[in-house]
Amino acid sequence: MTAARNADELEAQADALQQQEDERIGMVTVDSAYLFTAPVQWLEPGTTLTWVNESGSHSTTAYASANDRPDRIPANAEAWDSGVLTEEGATFEHTFDEEGVYDYYCTPHESLGMVARLVVGTPNIENSPALAEPQSSLPDTAQEIIRGLNTLTVPMVGGN
Repeated sequence: MTAARNADELEAQADALQQQEDERIGMVTVDSAYLFTAPVQWLEPGTTLTWVNESGSHSTTAYASANDRPDRIPANAEAWDSGVLTEEGATFEHTFDEEGVYDYYCTPHESLGMVARLVVGTPNIENSPALAEPQSSLPDTAQEIIRGLNTLTVPMVGGN
């Protein structure tokens, strides 16, 4: 094996490890704060994302009618719900094939603002329920977080 080929393989392995790290989101309890370690995560279509329960008891749950919440994921996207993960190190995976913006929350901590967003591919902002004003049926703190996510995300995906 040549040194150049070995270096290329090492670089590819490093890139794969970095990509793997980027495809993981922690669910954390720190003192009285409950959070996802990446409030906004960009993914390519077809990416499998892994959530890891780092501390506390958490879920990752799509804002979708299938989960008895307003739809804040693309119309053709598959909703997900991990159920509450109680063991440290427990994981949940979901593959995102549909381009768009996805909002999700932690079932036990939604009212405390444990809400986050995924942007998959190049979303069509005209048909992105997640970029709309948050529904009044959501907890006040979740609405506040979603407004902040909109302020951050809309300009980045080509909106005003």
